[in-house]
Amino acid sequence: MTTNSAALASLSHVCGVELRFAELVQLKYVTVNEQKKNASIKKKCYLGVGKHALHLIRKDLSAVLPGGQLYYAHLEQVIEDVNTFTDLCIVLNENRPTEWDSTRIFFQTGHRPILLSFLKTTWCSDYMWRFAQVATFPHVKAELAECAHIPVLQSESNSNQKTPAQPRPKARAGKASKRRQLFVAPFAGFHEEMLGDYFFYLPDSFTHSRVNGNRTTYVNDLQRVTIEVFVHPKASLMEMAFHNKDLHVRWVALDYKSFLTSSTAGGSSTNMRGRHWQIFKSQVFLKKMDLSEDIAQFTGWELELECKSTGEYISAVFLRRQFLPPLLDTAQDVAIILRHMKLTNEKPFGLMEPQEIQTTLSSWVHMAANSFSPLMTQLTSDALLEESEAQVTSLTDFIYRDVVQAKMNALLYSEEAFHWLLTRYKLAPGYVPFRTGGPADEGTGSVVLTLEEEGKRFLKGVLKVLNDENALKNPEVLREIGDHIPTVQDPFFVAQDLYRMARFRTGVVSADQTSGSGDARRNAWLERVSKYFCYQINHCCGARSEKFNLAVLVDSCINGHLQADARRKILRVVQFLLHLRPRNYAKPFSESGALLMPLKDMDAVTTSDGDGMGSSIPQGYTFNQTVMQVLVESLFLYQEVCQKNDADYAELLKKMLCHRMISLQLKATICRQIIDSCALAAADEQQPGEGGGGGLAMPEAGGGDKDEGDDEEQHHSANSGTFRMTQAFLREIVPSLIDIMKDPDNTFLQALATAALVNLSNAFSFIKNMLIFDLDTQNSTSAEGGGGQANQSSVLFLLENNLFRRKDDHVVEYTLLLLVNLTTTAKLREVILKQQTLLPELVDTLLTHYATPFSSYKLLIPLNAILGQLANDDDIRAHMQEVFGMSILDCCLFMFDAVSGQKPFETSNQNLPLEDFQFSAKVVAPLKSKLYFVLKQLCVNSSKNKATVGSRTLEGLCLEFRQIYEVYNDLELNNTPLGRLWSSSSATPGGPPSTSTLLDMFINLATLLTLLAIHKRNLRTMIDSCGLLEFLNTKKIATHTEVIVEKITNLRLSISAGIDTEPG
Repeated sequence: MTTNSAALASLSHVCGVELRFAELVQLKYVTVNEQKKNASIKKKCYLGVGKHALHLIRKDLSAVLPGGQLYYAHLEQVIEDVNTFTDLCIVLNENRPTEWDSTRIFFQTGHRPILLSFLKTTWCSDYMWRFAQVATFPHVKAELAECAHIPVLQSESNSNQKTPAQPRPKARAGKASKRRQLFVAPFAGFHEEMLGDYFFYLPDSFTHSRVNGNRTTYVNDLQRVTIEVFVHPKASLMEMAFHNKDLHVRWVALDYKSFLTSSTAGGSSTNMRGRHWQIFKSQVFLKKMDLSEDIAQFTGWELELECKSTGEYISAVFLRRQFLPPLLDTAQDVAIILRHMKLTNEKPFGLMEPQEIQTTLSSWVHMAANSFSPLMTQLTSDALLEESEAQVTSLTDFIYRDVVQAKMNALLYSEEAFHWLLTRYKLAPGYVPFRTGGPADEGTGSVVLTLEEEGKRFLKGVLKVLNDENALKNPEVLREIGDHIPTVQDPFFVAQDLYRMARFRTGVVSADQTSGSGDARRNAWLERVSKYFCYQINHCCGARSEKFNLAVLVDSCINGHLQADARRKILRVVQFLLHLRPRNYAKPFSESGALLMPLKDMDAVTTSDGDGMGSSIPQGYTFNQTVMQVLVESLFLYQEVCQKNDADYAELLKKMLCHRMISLQLKATICRQIIDSCALAAADEQQPGEGGGGGLAMPEAGGGDKDEGDDEEQHHSANSGTFRMTQAFLREIVPSLIDIMKDPDNTFLQALATAALVNLSNAFSFIKNMLIFDLDTQNSTSAEGGGGQANQSSVLFLLENNLFRRKDDHVVEYTLLLLVNLTTTAKLREVILKQQTLLPELVDTLLTHYATPFSSYKLLIPLNAILGQLANDDDIRAHMQEVFGMSILDCCLFMFDAVSGQKPFETSNQNLPLEDFQFSAKVVAPLKSKLYFVLKQLCVNSSKNKATVGSRTLEGLCLEFRQIYEVYNDLELNNTPLGRLWSSSSATPGGPPSTSTLLDMFINLATLLTLLAIHKRNLRTMIDSCGLLEFLNTKKIATHTEVIVEKITNLRLSISAGIDTEPG
């Protein structure tokens, strides 16, 4: 079945009319042979649906079958078999072509509903064209006996009753064979549902509720659960690539998540304050069932989230079925979304625990997704089988190999599709389709290589150049290609040969075949050749092989120390693979053209990974974004194109970040490079936070902790893709990152841009001044008079908006981390107090998450640091006390009670698990540290708060102080269990926990105890109940860290001074 324009054009060329739909079918009919006896004929052919007739075309596309033009005027009736999904019969009248002895022609088709839909539309249109009247399509449903006489039945047009949906056909008892479909019955407690061309299993408690096209809602009223299944329309892979929509289904899931979290249970499209969605899962989903022998490739993504204020729970699985038969050039997305509203006063699941309920709901979605399969059934006839009788072929495994091979020869598939076709069907591009002569050149007798062999010849030429220069790290790659592939001195000659030999039937070909002027088709063909050669380089040693790929090629060009001639050849190859060319395909590609100026004219650049023929705007330039991503990662763009000019490089990155046609992968690569490059500057300009609010680990590109120990004094590192960023570069790139933050619909890039600003503001002090100056200048007019709102174009407004929307945990996390860096300055704290809009969002976020400290620690750690740093100023601290009362302090005390039972490190345990150790180092210790910090800030100049905090926490704080005291003693001695565990953790992927975290925790704890000792009641508790003074006087600390010694000394003096001032 195909509606592909290129395939239909080929079939239309054979039959001479325009076709709307075509499918390879099995044809059965009865004819009279030479002995005047009836004979049953079976054959395969293409059935094309035209405007006025059905067209039967030979399978080899050579001609139309005799009598193969069946006009709709000769069509009497169409009978649809109720026992199968594949069979139908067309009844012809007496005016039929004379080649048909019988009035009945039987067809077996794999997409009968779609065929009938097209046939109904065209028949009705033809009838209106012929008679200027409206008639009903003569379509009935009945049982068809194979090649038996069937009387013409009364058309269902005479009845106003709607025909009920037919049940799914079952295999007949006693007729089982290897060629008959074996249907899998639903599991116990589940039933089968059908939607469009698919079926899946749902629990018996769900009933069919609402149908809206390919979107259906199933309802479980008893337990208040709904499941929505939405099947997206099929889309061409080439069109998806052209519009940058050929990404992983993860991006579809993120778009759905953005929509789901923006809409509330009441149907509003705006997220309200407090409606924060906690994300439990956002991960790859692996489909585990194949119930219909489907050859298409499934990829999946799973989401599980819950609204903490309304109790709405959502579990969703998103599937992408791509390489759909028969042309393997389309894809289709499917969304399966379960919703459940948790009500406190009702228990629809009985006594089940909340975790068990979530597991049950998630298992229902998993069953629906795993069982989701196409309604393709195996043919009962042998006619659609291949020539080998031993091979069993189903409709799901039936492809139009001739058409697919023709598309492959024209290189009309993507890199992923080429790899899938090769590994699944052993199909590869054949001979160049645009020339004459066949497998040998006319008059020469020389063997002509296939396109696959031409790609290997190009690859062999590249490897030969590198091997001759001793720049090939794995020479065995060259030997693996084989001696049957000719060697070429310059790899670019292969591309030139393919360009010269291209001949097109349509279009004007210039007399000078080498210039390419005026031949848009040949220029587009050359672009597809460059992408196929890129595929050959990336997959020469297998998918994701590190022996040789495009990144290795580019790295050898930068660091391979090649001779001038070899370097020229490799640069020519890289430029050809990038294929930066005019958007107007009438202009030829120039391998010697400069790259910098076209790239800097980014306002006119539109990029495409398709065939380049999908747009009518012939302006600007186009390039291969996959290659550009490698050039950015390897710093080839910085060194070779921009010649290490920071201003030019910043301008290129800025243009690509802001251009709407640049793919998400390329923009994400730029953001990750900025994040990774911050490590080079961390040692130069990293400033500690004020008042104990610092000490937070900065996010990496992947969201992990930042390793800031790189002291290497080099300008760049080609292996890591990092370089030393200058102020001129950063002043150009920071506004682009802020622009990305303004896009609320793309939460992935929004999180990456915010993470980049977090690392930049942590590594460069002037970045803070840039952002704060921007805040001050843009908000000066709106904030006059106090209480003003932030300007909608300011950074402060963006941060407030991110906290208000709360659509993505990563965006909120990086927003809070950025505020941690910015609130260390008094200037921003003054702006926050003046506007009075950000602080309510921070407090509301605290009220949302404080009850789940361990699941929300990534948000609570920076949030406590921000609140503590804001409380550094007396005015803000008084404002917080006046507006929010004891709510902030109560939340902090609740979190303290929740984490007080968690020891940062168990010093007495000889066999402490490494996982527990790292959890303590990365979760418990930072969370406690920031809690101590914010509690200390809230107790400043408040005797009431000191008494409240002391009565709730003092005994636990003193016990914690003794334990952390022992931790530092153990860390000084490597022969202790904790010291050995600390050293062994350096071999793990996470590395050893940062000592600054423990240092920050010890400092904040000692400072809090020192402040609480001012209150008389707290002082007596420390001395009498906790014995803290005795412990300080008798226990000597082994560490020589100056700041810890100072804090312990201050604590001892504070307790001693309090004793001296007591009466009596």
